[in-house]
Amino acid sequence: GESVLADAPAVAADEWRAYYDRALGGERFTIDVQRRFVDPSRWMEYRFSPVRSNEGEIIGVTVLGRDITEQRRAARQIEEQLAEISLYYDTTPTGLAVLDRDLRFLRVNRLLAEMNGIPAADHIGKTVDEIVPSLALQARQVTAAILATGEPITNIEFSGETAADPGVTHHWVEGWYPVRQEDDEIVGFSVIVEDITEKKRMQAQLE
Repeated sequence: GESVLADAPAVAADEWRAYYDRALGGERFTIDVQRRFVDPSRWMEYRFSPVRSNEGEIIGVTVLGRDITEQRRAARQIEEQLAEISLYYDTTPTGLAVLDRDLRFLRVNRLLAEMNGIPAADHIGKTVDEIVPSLALQARQVTAAILATGEPITNIEFSGETAADPGVTHHWVEGWYPVRQEDDEIVGFSVIVEDITEKKRMQAQLE
């Protein structure tokens, strides 16, 4: 029965009131926030969704929260490693990406961004489901196998559509490699992608 903002510091109350107002206005969204008023070293992800009555009227908001501190730390470690190969990463003629365990893009090179039809900057923090939904199930199956065995999966073919060429099925051959912390825990995945659509078309024509 008490307001969720009642005991919050003024700055936090204003910030969170704005989030609730967005959800009460009909928006569904996700935010990452640092728990600076409780434990500044930890991060939380919150997903806001409006709650509607049977008549469609917005009558409340649901908020789902989860601790993403370890994912943040892992992402920072991955970025530090990638900084050492930045030039190669951005100029290689192969599509490259690094994803965390939730299949969120931590890094993507120009070529893969062009394959997906979405600017590289707009990939960061988004999931495979959000960027290339037609490939999400295949990606989850591959990463589940890597997490189960600890071994990379290479030369696997993906097929689907992207925003770069809507309505047209493309084919890619990909290599998925585990990214590990110093304690050998898998914290993400490094992905190499080659578009083989034209090769398959030519092969079909020859046949």
